[in-house]
Amino acid sequence: MSSSGVGTAARGSLTERQAETVARLVETAHGVLVAGGYDGLTVRTVASAAGVAPATAYTYFASKDHLIAEVFWRRLREVPGVDVDQADPPATRVAAALSPVAAMLVDESSVAGAVTTAMLASDPEVRRVRDRIGAALQQRVTDALGADADPAVV
Repeated sequence: MSSSGVGTAARGSLTERQAETVARLVETAHGVLVAGGYDGLTVRTVASAAGVAPATAYTYFASKDHLIAEVFWRRLREVPGVDVDQADPPATRVAAALSPVAAMLVDESSVAGAVTTAMLASDPEVRRVRDRIGAALQQRVTDALGADADPAVV
């Protein structure tokens, strides 16, 4: 979300009210995933639980997989970074940088399973979210290895 309160989603810019609706859908979807995993989630059931019309939910999320990918993206953004000791071996630094992400996935195994399935979808909207997730993970690795890290290694 920008400082003005207006968000940006994979499907375009959002007004503050739209961003709040999307956030409500994503938070509700997270709860549904925790309770029932991939098979327990539909866009319609999430919309209903969030108090949003299904047509509105589909305005923001092209598919179940898109919604689940967005849940993971937002959860990933909340995972704090870690300070690594640059004196440690590179593998140790990368492991430390990715450890909080792994811990989040272990703590929410039903979400992790759903995300694994959703991220494999060929949906173009999922691909866009997957690219953002990949860029965020790549940035964590780059930060761990340092600015002079070989891009091929990263």
